[in-house]
Amino acid sequence: MNRKPYVTAVLCALSLFLFVCSVNASAFFPDVSALRNAIRVDVGNAQNALSLGFDGAGDGFISDNACAGAFAVGADGRFYIADTFDTQQIMTADCRPYASDTIKVYDNSSHLASTVSIENGISSLAAIGDTLYALTFGNTIAAYDTQSGAVKVFEIPDGILTPSLRGIIPVGQYLAFVSYDKTEVPKMLNTQSGRYSLSSCIYSVNYSDEGMCRVTFDGVGYNVPCEEHTVITPLGVDAQGNIIVEYNFNGISYRKYTRDGNLLGCAYETYADQMKHIGDIVRVYGGRLYRACCDGECYRIDEVKLDSSDVYICADDEEPVEAPQPDTAFEEPSFDGQTAIDKALSMINLEWRVLYKDNVRSRPNMEITVPNKFRGRQLRECEVGKTFTGIPYCLGGMCGTETVGDEERQQAYKDLIEIGYTTGNVWYKGSYKKSSAGVDCSGFLSICYGLSEKRQSEWFYNSYGHTLACFSELKAGDYLVRYDDERHHVMLVCEPPENDTAPIVIAESTMQTGNNGEIINGTVQITRPYSYYKDFVPKTPWHAWTTDGEYVVCACNDCSSVLGMRGDANCDGRFNTADASHSLKYNAGMIELDYPNIILADVNSDGRVIVQDTTLILKRIVYDRWEE
Repeated sequence: MNRKPYVTAVLCALSLFLFVCSVNASAFFPDVSALRNAIRVDVGNAQNALSLGFDGAGDGFISDNACAGAFAVGADGRFYIADTFDTQQIMTADCRPYASDTIKVYDNSSHLASTVSIENGISSLAAIGDTLYALTFGNTIAAYDTQSGAVKVFEIPDGILTPSLRGIIPVGQYLAFVSYDKTEVPKMLNTQSGRYSLSSCIYSVNYSDEGMCRVTFDGVGYNVPCEEHTVITPLGVDAQGNIIVEYNFNGISYRKYTRDGNLLGCAYETYADQMKHIGDIVRVYGGRLYRACCDGECYRIDEVKLDSSDVYICADDEEPVEAPQPDTAFEEPSFDGQTAIDKALSMINLEWRVLYKDNVRSRPNMEITVPNKFRGRQLRECEVGKTFTGIPYCLGGMCGTETVGDEERQQAYKDLIEIGYTTGNVWYKGSYKKSSAGVDCSGFLSICYGLSEKRQSEWFYNSYGHTLACFSELKAGDYLVRYDDERHHVMLVCEPPENDTAPIVIAESTMQTGNNGEIINGTVQITRPYSYYKDFVPKTPWHAWTTDGEYVVCACNDCSSVLGMRGDANCDGRFNTADASHSLKYNAGMIELDYPNIILADVNSDGRVIVQDTTLILKRIVYDRWEE
């Protein structure tokens, strides 16, 4: 781009502004994740819930002779109610909103509008579009077309239904088979394709001991507070994209959270209320939460309000308690994903030669174990002069193509080989062993991201990066991490999968075998099937920078990272005419802007630094405000 035609005009403007103003702004990093307060509503009290008048009286009364087995809200605005626990009939009530606070019946004679028969009894209902899905006690799904009245019955394959099954919940085009067992991953039915899957990126709850859980609903991730033994069931989202969830531990509560875990509202049930419920007791429709209750004499539905600015909490405590505020601030790489991949490939393609017998000889007294084979080739006890490609696996190692720190294990791999260090070390019951050379999985990723110290898989899992909702959100340069009782491992993404179950091209340092059983024991770029990475967590090490008033902050969930002052093009922690001059020089081709200058100078966050950004900086100096 030829920037020089802009120079004369902008220089004139700059001269004028330099004459009339001089602004100095001290660097100040605000709290960008303030917690909104919430209200506790006791839904056992009818005055705190909006009743749905199915008989025109507005009191939520449905039936005086049966309890509900299930209910759902359809896209046509009707409630579909199975009025006994093992009923074979579904009642429909026309319940379009009469006013903002109540829903009235419009048939003028009875709440019962029509019935439809379903064989084998109904245990759960869910509506998606114009189709109502009934889970029956005969291990089938009955699909009822609310427009034509047609009913189709489908068998449910083995392994989908479990003893702890609670029911079905609509999630976009999917049906989620929800369990009371928090360890079970919900099975999903794609209602368009008819296929079943374990799609955790569509609907899931990832529990954590750190006080925050990751909830995914219809492919969107949310961070919500959680406690030990708590069972969380995502129910739906409101019109603003906030998540509504059910908490079950020492009582049931319904809560609404923003994506970053701010509590907006809460309703709490007493133990006596819980005893009245049978089957599906709550449903979300149009961003509203509806609760069904049976007290043994009648069946009613209430709308539970979860929005308020009053200060209460979702518990029995008297005093308000703030939800824990996670802090996932971290320093992102100062380069892009392709640079991270280039660093990985430089280690994978590094050629080195055996110079001494000690380079490839196991030394038990030093607890150094050389693998028999490396990348499918014989390594241990091979002849001096043998040439290999790639860096062998070494527990605790961070030896790459160049020295990255002062520690012994951070020296350049070939430098250590030249002074007689032993290559590789697969002794994995301890830590790094002196006089060994190579790189393990987390050392490999640490080098790829330009980190100054060796990090562990646990750190990449808990303290680094932003968790993505699905594997399909991964981009080149992101990473996959697994940290559980079975395995600790991290991998760099070279080519992301085409969808959530497609193969993926990754770079890693591993002791695992290849796809055909060949020995690796070191760095490798390889295409892995979904079965290999399905238990990993997708994460990105880069922030999503955006402007927030006077600062550039991360827009990702639960992140308090602040890059710096908006418009601070020279990164001196101040905002003044020097920044306008710096931006102008860049547009004139006189200087280059590196990270993070290039981001701070992009004051309108359009991904470019052009003359319009310089103009906005000058206007901000004169008028003491940003012109959006």
